[in-house]
Amino acid sequence: MLAVIFLVIVGLFFGQMYLKGKLTDVLENDLPETVTLKYTDLDLSLFRDYFEIQNVEFSQIGETTNDLNLEIKIKKLKVDNIGYWNYLFNDAIEIEDLEIWEPNVVYHHNKQIPKKKYSTDRVFEFKRNVGISHFKISNGLLTVYDQETDSLTTNINGFNMSLKKLAFNAEAQKEKTPITIGSYYLDFDDLFFMMGEYENLTIGNANFSLEASALRDVKLKTKYSESQLSKVIAIERDHFDLEIDSIGFNKLDLGYVKDTVFFVKSPKVVFYAPDFNVYRDKLVADDPKIKSMYGKMLRRLNFDLSLDTVEVKNANIKYSEKVKEQKPAGEIVFSNFNANIENLGNTYSNPKETILHINAKFMEHAPLQVTWKFDVNNTRDEFLFQAELGKLNADRLNKFTQPNFNKRLEGSLDKTYFTIFGNSEQSQIDFKVKYDCFDVVALKKNGREKNKFLSDIFNIFIKKNSNKETNGFVEVIRKDIERNKTKSVFNYIWISTRAGLVKAMTVE
Repeated sequence: MLAVIFLVIVGLFFGQMYLKGKLTDVLENDLPETVTLKYTDLDLSLFRDYFEIQNVEFSQIGETTNDLNLEIKIKKLKVDNIGYWNYLFNDAIEIEDLEIWEPNVVYHHNKQIPKKKYSTDRVFEFKRNVGISHFKISNGLLTVYDQETDSLTTNINGFNMSLKKLAFNAEAQKEKTPITIGSYYLDFDDLFFMMGEYENLTIGNANFSLEASALRDVKLKTKYSESQLSKVIAIERDHFDLEIDSIGFNKLDLGYVKDTVFFVKSPKVVFYAPDFNVYRDKLVADDPKIKSMYGKMLRRLNFDLSLDTVEVKNANIKYSEKVKEQKPAGEIVFSNFNANIENLGNTYSNPKETILHINAKFMEHAPLQVTWKFDVNNTRDEFLFQAELGKLNADRLNKFTQPNFNKRLEGSLDKTYFTIFGNSEQSQIDFKVKYDCFDVVALKKNGREKNKFLSDIFNIFIKKNSNKETNGFVEVIRKDIERNKTKSVFNYIWISTRAGLVKAMTVE
């Protein structure tokens, strides 16, 4: 009996030496020439069934450029409960627990390398199937630089991840999804992402799991001030200042359909307390590009999007537009903005439509209700836009009309209803309004004093009240309103609304 025990111990001892030598040989001799790997200590035990490597430094240079592409530093990597039998005899790796402490990943992105290279090239071909019951990363850091400019494009701090039932299929490693995951949880404390030449995205904290995910303290901001942006752009571009308390996702699912089309889907997404300020300098040259309708934008996405319900809770939106050099920008404000959006995406088919239900305060006091419908599959981009506006004191609009049009409005719109039917070419509006003592006051160049001559001319054509009409309302229809395709969708809604308002208030 003692002889058997002795032989087992000796066998395990030599087996451990053989296995350690084999792993060391792979790490030191079987890596490509473009890869360098250093570490201070490598330990494994057949008795305790674990593997550990410390202070790992990995780097990779480009095959053609010889520039540094990737650097990875790991404080410690530990593997417990390794299936050595499968590794030695079946070319498969079975692991119970794998944990990585404090990985610091620095990637230098080269824009000149075609995107296809990233999907087909690997650091090296891995020929073994891998199964991991539990995979964990603690306190990671990811940094991405633009190799050409050496500027920071992405940074993620405090990254933690836990994956269960992780499996890697060696035969499918060329495909987009060679890895399957049973369940996951990940979070990070801070993210910076350069959206492009003009905007940056930051996220204060985030967590993701199969059931629920959340982003907190989300900010999307133009990196220049409003005046600086106008100096660096050749054609007009919106200046963004967006802050969102948090965004919640129910059962967020990402992946590929048959290894070809990427998809994003969730039964419910909620945006909490967005504060959105948009500024446009109209003194900068117009952008002549054709602007797509929202249905067309969704149809042309290069991935499948399926968001069954999207809610916006307690948002504030301000749009500012500067028209005159020596005057401040005019402002349009929507406060207490709440929206419910059904079927937002490009995977829904008839009879499902994209429907927006909106409630807000217009210019901080007039209640506004909107229903907006369109079918993403309708190539004519037909839509229905219905709105109901409560009492609006006309002087609230002066924040926009005085600096931009040198006109002051007086009186009130007591109640307004309108319905816009339209497509990508033209629209029709049914407009119904009750108003009282409405007046348009033209101003002198100083923007303060009344220009009596022009005011008198304006008011020859404008009816002061609607009370002579049936039930106090004026109801009109305006057809064939042409869309300016170089302007935004909201501009299309506005010129349609303006056409109905002007016809309702103009003496015929």
